[in-house]
Amino acid sequence: MINEPSPLDQWLKGQDEYVSFVELADEVIDLTKGVLVVIEKRRPVHETLDIGKSVFPTAWSCVRQYLDQVEKTLGSIKTKLEPSDVKKLADAKLDVPPPWSFPLYYMSIRKEGVNDPGVEELSKKLVAAHGEFAKIILNPDEKLVYVGQKAKGSRFRGGHAAITKLTHPKYDGWEKWVYEARVTVQTKNGKRLPLEWLQDRAEAKLLLRCVEHQMIYQFKPELNDQGVKTILGKWQANVGIANYCEDSSFLHGSFLFWGTNVPEDFIPKIDVI
Repeated sequence: MINEPSPLDQWLKGQDEYVSFVELADEVIDLTKGVLVVIEKRRPVHETLDIGKSVFPTAWSCVRQYLDQVEKTLGSIKTKLEPSDVKKLADAKLDVPPPWSFPLYYMSIRKEGVNDPGVEELSKKLVAAHGEFAKIILNPDEKLVYVGQKAKGSRFRGGHAAITKLTHPKYDGWEKWVYEARVTVQTKNGKRLPLEWLQDRAEAKLLLRCVEHQMIYQFKPELNDQGVKTILGKWQANVGIANYCEDSSFLHGSFLFWGTNVPEDFIPKIDVI
């Protein structure tokens, strides 16, 4: 079994170029600079039975549990690991570090030569209101139909309502895809870090819900029942989307511009363990 990449990997190797989570503890999150949604996984709908295993609260807890193991082995958590520390951790045969969390997912349909005029019209409105940087870049052959957040107990294994709707005859002949995305936030000094490194799990979950519902409200996917006409997130912030899948550029370069209405007293803290 191949271990999935972890945001802790470079720190655990003692590599100089990596800014560790310990150093980031003195940083302040700046939501006016935006939240970045990074799409890294893509699979056909019929291969999604295990997609809900890693939910955000579990990922948040796994980071703390793993660092507890590191602290017990080394005696403390260090900003930078020396070669002797790296060797000691290797000899201790700890569990593998927690991989990136992918708490958001998107469903799309694709048919060669078919455009989505609704998204194209939305893109034009955003450009007119906020300038060219707010343009939604899309694959003209692919259409976003659902935005969701992974929940405890896989909705996919038990039967996802959106997937059931995709069996409607009007979707015959369309490819059906599911994308998984991680979420990062930016500090005032321009450093990005995983959402699961925020100290307060409740605040992190609230921010994740805001990003999910902002995307639902702005993209208006046809299979979402809630949040299409009224935004349900408590706040709105600027959201950028990057797609790093090797075989897809869907939504890559999209930017949902809101300014921000996040209150000034909401300053998520980065964990210090």
